[in-house]
Amino acid sequence: MKPLRSLLLAFLVVGTAGAVAPQTLMDAGDYARAYEAAQTQGDPLGASEAAAAQLSYRAPGERAWAERAVAAGREATRQRPDTAGAHLALGQALGLQAQLGGYSLRALAQAKEARRELERALELDPALHRARMALGYWHAVGWAKAGRLSGADRNEALRLTAQALGAAALDLRLSVQAGQAYAALKDARAVEVLRRALTLSAKTALERDAQAQARALLARNMARSGPATP
Repeated sequence: MKPLRSLLLAFLVVGTAGAVAPQTLMDAGDYARAYEAAQTQGDPLGASEAAAAQLSYRAPGERAWAERAVAAGREATRQRPDTAGAHLALGQALGLQAQLGGYSLRALAQAKEARRELERALELDPALHRARMALGYWHAVGWAKAGRLSGADRNEALRLTAQALGAAALDLRLSVQAGQAYAALKDARAVEVLRRALTLSAKTALERDAQAQARALLARNMARSGPATP
C-alpha cells in the first residue's frame, strides 16, 4: 500500500505537474511528471535526476530519456559549475546514455565524459559517497564491457566500491549500486551486498525501485551459481 499512498499524496497536493514539487513526484515514483515539473520550475538538476530515474525504472532502453537526462545535466553544470551534485547527475546520465550506445565510438566518448564528470564531482566534494560509488560502478561496467580498452580499471572499481560502501552502508541506493558493481565484476561479494540492501528500509519509490532491481539481479546471480552444496 505504500506506493499507492505516495501516489495519492502527490495527486492531492495539487492537480498540475507545474505546481507540484518535483521531489514530491519523485518520492511517489512519477518520474516523468517530476521531470516536467522540474523543467517548468527551472530546476535542471531535478530534471536530470528525474529523467535518469524514468530511464532506469520506467522506460528502459528509451534513448529520449537519456538525452533529456544529459541535456538537463549539462544545463545544471552550466548554471552551477561548482556544485558536485550537478556533475554527479550529468556523469550518471552520460553513463546511462553510453550503455545504450553499445560498442560505438560515440558511446566510448560518452563514457569517457561520464568519468570526467564523476571525477569532477569528487574533486568538488570528496565526502559525496554516491559520486565515489558511481565512479566505482563506472570502472566496473567499463571493465566488464571492454576491459582496459574502455579505460576502466578493475582494481579501482573494487577500491572505490569498498570505500563508498564502508562509508555509507545504510544508503540503500548506494548499496544496490555496489551490488551491481560487484556483480558486473563477477565478484562473490555481490550476493552478500544485494541481500543486505534488501534488508534496508525503503522510504521512497526510488528506493523501492532500486530494491526491485537488486532483487532481480540477486535472483539471476543465484541462478547462475546454482544450488548450494551441502
